[in-house]
Amino acid sequence: MNQLVLVTSYKVLILCYSILNVTVFFFHSSIGNMNFLSKKIVESMQIPDEDKELYEYGVIVFLKKLLFYIIIFCLMLILRQGLEGMCFLLAFSYTRRNAGGLHCKTFVKCFLLSISSILISVILIKYEVFAILYYRYAIIFSEALLFLMRPVDCENKRVLEEEKEYFYKQEKIVLIIINIVIVIFAFCGFSNIEKSIESAVILVAVTSVIAFFSQKNSVVE
Repeated sequence: MNQLVLVTSYKVLILCYSILNVTVFFFHSSIGNMNFLSKKIVESMQIPDEDKELYEYGVIVFLKKLLFYIIIFCLMLILRQGLEGMCFLLAFSYTRRNAGGLHCKTFVKCFLLSISSILISVILIKYEVFAILYYRYAIIFSEALLFLMRPVDCENKRVLEEEKEYFYKQEKIVLIIINIVIVIFAFCGFSNIEKSIESAVILVAVTSVIAFFSQKNSVVE
């Protein structure tokens, strides 16, 4: 059994490394095209000169997010984990939006970290490295941490105190809905989809813990 886990883990690492190399190459080759495309789009909109820079920034952010989701979708299709990947992204996006957590200084770092985290999570589910019980125990612990820490900000994305209360209420609602969805999928026997949703919440908790302690260390320093 241990040998099987080691072999599977090795395959997971090799697959992740190969996919990430292709993703990084594709991403870097697209950055220049996005900057050129954003300028062309803004020019076609007849925006005043003083507002062009702001609009170009907005278009670039949109194009980068679109590229991110397209790459994720393509990778999930390659791995034949389209539904699991979609459920993971939905759960992760809505939970992280309200729980906060770690934010990288640059889009490239954020892009690579996000891709890596999602890939590893989905591949671990695909190859069934961990049993379903481990995910269930982990999500209980993760949700407890999220409730205790409340929304966590970091130096790269600050959250006002009055906003934290709003996000905390939203976070509770999202987690209740997620738990209901998990119970439904577990009852219906869709264990991989259950794992994907639980993995998303676990990953949000991990990023929140990292941001929480990073913030504490910066205050001490």
